[in-house]
Amino acid sequence: MPFPRRALLYLARKRGKTLTLLALLFVVAVLALTSWSIRGAAQTAQLNVRQALGGTFTVEPDSSNAANWGSTFVREVVEGVDGVRGGSGSVSNVLIPETTDGSAALELVEGADGDSSLAAAYAGDDFGRTVQFYAVSDSAFDSYFANGYLRLVDGEPVTEDSGDGVLVSREFAEKNGLAVGDEFSVRRATVHAQMAGIDVEDTRTRVRVAGVFEPTAKSQADLASWSMDNAIFGTISTLDHAREGTAEQGYDRVTFQVDDPAELGRITGEVEGLDALAGKGYLVSADTSDVDAVSAPLENMDRLVTALAAASVAVGAVVLYLVLSGRVRDRLHESGVLLSLGLTRASVVGQYLCEVLLVAAVAFALAVPASSLAARTMGDALLGSASESVQTGGGDGGVSTADGVSTVSGDPFAPTFEVDGASFTDIEVEVGPTSVAALFGVGLAVSAAAVLLASLPLRRMGPREILSTLS
Repeated sequence: MPFPRRALLYLARKRGKTLTLLALLFVVAVLALTSWSIRGAAQTAQLNVRQALGGTFTVEPDSSNAANWGSTFVREVVEGVDGVRGGSGSVSNVLIPETTDGSAALELVEGADGDSSLAAAYAGDDFGRTVQFYAVSDSAFDSYFANGYLRLVDGEPVTEDSGDGVLVSREFAEKNGLAVGDEFSVRRATVHAQMAGIDVEDTRTRVRVAGVFEPTAKSQADLASWSMDNAIFGTISTLDHAREGTAEQGYDRVTFQVDDPAELGRITGEVEGLDALAGKGYLVSADTSDVDAVSAPLENMDRLVTALAAASVAVGAVVLYLVLSGRVRDRLHESGVLLSLGLTRASVVGQYLCEVLLVAAVAFALAVPASSLAARTMGDALLGSASESVQTGGGDGGVSTADGVSTVSGDPFAPTFEVDGASFTDIEVEVGPTSVAALFGVGLAVSAAAVLLASLPLRRMGPREILSTLS
């Protein structure tokens, strides 16, 4: 009788042992396949984070050589180093937005003050109506826009060639009836003008709405007026007219956006070697804080489920070996009789191997839909926990965890954004064909190896030795 048929007859006759082996292999397969599927989802989420947030590095200027700053400097870096998408110089200060003739203040978007004591100190002064004015060389590559905190919804980006063009938020524009092409003015706060010994009217400069943006996440600043809903993005020449000397001092920093944060080490090394920077005292520093803040929990979960998957396979293999060893010992008499009847050791071992592989194939097939359900349930819970909202600053701000513990220091006046990690990790955990193929391949190989190891005593003993041992 061929050994495959003997294997089928044995499985049908020993239903209890067959079901026990089936349950064991089913549990191991579900654990391994579920863990592997969640691991794949976590890695996909990490990739989404890297692609969505990217990475940045900054070049801070040598104050004695401001001539290097500008679009030429940015072009040299972008064109000279692979992996750099673009860059933008930035410097900020506070100004007051008013009507074109200065007869009335523009209405600001209301919100909660992050520092109530600071708000109270300036409650009776026009400083309380100041907003953040960001002078940038290219708003498209400013970190607030490039990292997705702000989205341009109308008009065009601001560059060094935009003249008096500015970007304002949609809510600010709606409150003041502004549209692309409309004009208003900005000036210094009275207290700042008095400290500089100049007439506040001499700081007034007319600006034109070149574009409208909207935040993609909530932000908060020390003063409600400094929130991103009231922010204005413009050129350094506009800021220099209101605060004379800004253009001479130049940008505080130039921030560059890269395609993949993993390449930051190589990119910053090449940037430092460019002729425009080498030996001129520039400080090049990399920043992956936004990416790290969102992806760190995902990386921890990745390691956890990888360990779980490896442990499932290892423990399953050991338990399977112990179970099969016991089965082989229990069937030594049967093996001795089969060998004494003239069957070869290969035929006997082949029967045992066929039995286990048949049960394993059924167990793995049943494990696929069960793992799919388990992976979705557990994966949603784990990814939801890993992607709890974190607060990250924009281009110059810091990064804080959701409980408020600061992890990266930065500009204390920069608005802080609350980023929902789920926006980057909103993916479906599913059992893919690759995972199923890996389950069957690895599972059947481990099962076969366990059978061969468990049958070593049988292959070393002859039929007479086996029967004499039992007697």
